[in-house]
Parts: sequence; structure tokens; C-alpha cells
Amino acid sequence: LFTLISVAACNTSTQSEPSIYEGTVNIAVDESLKPIIDAQIAAYVNHYPKAKIIPTYTSEQKAINDLFKDSVTIAVTTRAFNENEMKVLKSREIRYIETRMAIDAVVLIVNKNSSDSTLTLEQIKTYLTDKNSKKKLVFDRANSSNLSILMEKLNIKEINTDNIFSADGNLNVIESVEKNPSLIGFIGYNWISDVNDKASMDRKNRIKVLGVAVNK
Repeated sequence: LFTLISVAACNTSTQSEPSIYEGTVNIAVDESLKPIIDAQIAAYVNHYPKAKIIPTYTSEQKAINDLFKDSVTIAVTTRAFNENEMKVLKSREIRYIETRMAIDAVVLIVNKNSSDSTLTLEQIKTYLTDKNSKKKLVFDRANSSNLSILMEKLNIKEINTDNIFSADGNLNVIESVEKNPSLIGFIGYNWISDVNDKASMDRKNRIKVLGVAVNK
């Protein structure tokens, strides 16, 4: 599990800013969080029809970098600023507001015909680090926040890059797992969790979700 965090930079200029009721705001969002943010935007705009929110879905690090470059007003990520980023904020005297807005999780998925049903945390760590492991793992991006979350959770400093692949998006992770029974994919839970959304349930029915056990 992890917490979604929205970080808004505060512009110190005298230029008028959009209110919460109307105007246009550009935001950068970790692509792993796209379904939940799409739903949030739709609900907000329905409530405030004069407001326009323009999202750019990208990697988590690029979302933060875009915030630093003033390309966007808000970055939606799975983490708070790290130590180096805090130093940048302080050196540039950038004021910001950090808001915890939702909870999501990293989900392990496999082909529907896979015989696997459960993995232990120790097995996952081995697949990520062991040079002798033949298990192929696929993430949404080369600098995936899903991978970063796992590395932090499992206290991993260095991964076996020979076994890890980037699919360029969570949808492509699902498609890769569908086509290749030997792969294990890692996606944001919000891509398959909305029981009221047909697209979400269709995605869930295309793959198999693995259970994760703490111990053997």
C-alpha cells in the first residue's frame, strides 16, 4: 500500500491565479495513477463546470521535475519530496502545499493460464535482485514508481536489470502479460479496482492477480 500525494507549488508573483471554482490548471500525474485521477477530475469538473484541469500523465520523477520548472501547478505522485528535492525547494524559495489524497497499492499480475497463485515477499526480492533468476518482470516505465515502492518496501539497493523490462505504460504491462505466460507484471491497483467501471473490470478479467504472502 502507498499514499497518493498531491503537491502544489505556490507562485509568488502577482499574476492572478485560477480559483477553485473556475479557470484552467495544468497538472502532472504519475501514469500509474491515471484511472483514479481521471475519476477525480471528472467529479470535480462536474461539480465546478467552469473549472478546467489539464492532466499530463508521465513518470513520477518527470512530474516532479515539471513542477520545479513551473510547467505545471500540481504534481500527483506516490511519495513526498525526497531530501535532494527539498534542498532544491529551499534554495529556490519555493513554497508548496502537500496533500495526501488517496491510497493505492502495487499489484502483481500474471497470464490467466499461469499456475502461480501466490508469491512471498522473499521470492519477489529474489526475482528483483538475483543475477541467476530467470523470471522476467515487467513494469510500466524504466523509472517506475511501482518499482521504487517495491525497492523501498524490500530494502533493495540494487536490482538485476537483465530481468526487468519497461512496457511504456500500465496498459502495456497488462497486454504484455496477456501475450507472455512467463512474465510477472506490476501495475497500480486502481487500474483494475473500480467495480463500477466497465473498462476497469474488463482489464481485471484479462489477467490473474497474484496473492502476496509475508512468509512462506
